[in-house]
Amino acid sequence: RSVDFGSHGATPANFGHCERGATILKPAVVVCRRYLTTTRARAPRRIAILRPFSRPCASMAPLHMYVRFSSVDIRRAADLLGFPSRRSERDGGIRALVGKRNMTEALIFDALRTPRGRGKSTGSIHEVTPVRLASQVLREIVHRNVPNAAQVEDVALGCVSAAGEQGGLIARSALFHADLPNATAALHVNRFCGSALEAVNIIAAKVISGEIALGIGGGVESMSRVPLGADGGPWSMDPEIAFKARYIPQGVSADLIATRYGFSRQACDEYACESHRRAASAWREGRFERSIVPVTDILDQVMLTRDELVRETSDFEAMAALRPA
Repeated sequence: RSVDFGSHGATPANFGHCERGATILKPAVVVCRRYLTTTRARAPRRIAILRPFSRPCASMAPLHMYVRFSSVDIRRAADLLGFPSRRSERDGGIRALVGKRNMTEALIFDALRTPRGRGKSTGSIHEVTPVRLASQVLREIVHRNVPNAAQVEDVALGCVSAAGEQGGLIARSALFHADLPNATAALHVNRFCGSALEAVNIIAAKVISGEIALGIGGGVESMSRVPLGADGGPWSMDPEIAFKARYIPQGVSADLIATRYGFSRQACDEYACESHRRAASAWREGRFERSIVPVTDILDQVMLTRDELVRETSDFEAMAALRPA
């Protein structure tokens, strides 16, 4: 038999760790109380006996924590916590029913970014550190939307190459640099190119679960100062792992995709030209004015105010003359 303490904020960080198959009473009470304190919920969504226990803990939904207890322990824990309990007629187990709590809706109400600079030493914002890039956006989004910075409970930032100036939990460093309260938590996420999106998803999930009321999700990467692959790892450096993962460089991969699915060089160049044309038009029309935070250096001098990579006049012939990746 196992106990489901509900999905509202029930993450390993809140619960700690319980060994499978353990028959314990006091940790059950502690876990329930800690759950209530962490999420500020009136009561857990449910405590239910699941039989048979057919799946390992690792395969369960990420917002659930599953542990095993005996029927006697569950009855004692329910009594100590004041939960009403009854015997399930369907499976003969003990099920404590404590009411239901609707999931909270997560809303994204603002989005900011810095202009994108060239990822080379010749780029306009090469001298600006990744921490400063992230902190400028954090400071501005809090200034625009949050009367009291202490209301921000968690910050999650995606970062692929978490090494050097981007290492050591850069989200926490950026939080300090942005003068946010020490009580605000911080999290670094690496899901490669989807890192920032996953950071936003994590914050949204925390809000939906009731764990937090307000958080910030985003990402930071300075490829001019911390090159791609600076964090190393077996993905591309260990031949054994690279072989199993079928790892190949992005340029070769792009060529394989184009060959397999019939994308010609001309079609790709035409698509790129149209993309640059639309981006340049959007800048001229002021469509990015509210979403851009100018990049400043340590002396607060403005370094970049608009995307550096957008070609104002996109020329198909010139683009076709460029060397392949």
